[in-house]
Amino acid sequence: METINGLYKAECIRTTVFHDGPYKTLADVEFATAGWVDWYNQRRLHGSLGMISPVEFETAHYAALNREPQPYESGIEPGALHGSSLGCGGAEGLDLGEIVDCGVWAVR
Repeated sequence: METINGLYKAECIRTTVFHDGPYKTLADVEFATAGWVDWYNQRRLHGSLGMISPVEFETAHYAALNREPQPYESGIEPGALHGSSLGCGGAEGLDLGEIVDCGVWAVR
């Protein structure tokens, strides 16, 4: 919490980036604070997000969720290689306590 307070003071109160000249009224401080909060939450670049703004990151995130499924590079869908194709005969008839190592997956 103290870090955000320090950032607020350094970036908003002690500079003239979000206001013109010295603060004369409480409304001046409130207006500058609203501008800083908007910048901080929407437009500043985040190192943890790959130096993009939260808005850009959120837009890319939802675009990825809504993207059409792409074909797999190998041309084989996950789950297509199971059973006898792995040489372990498939999972039917296995005792649930038994562990079978199929080379790629261990089936319990």
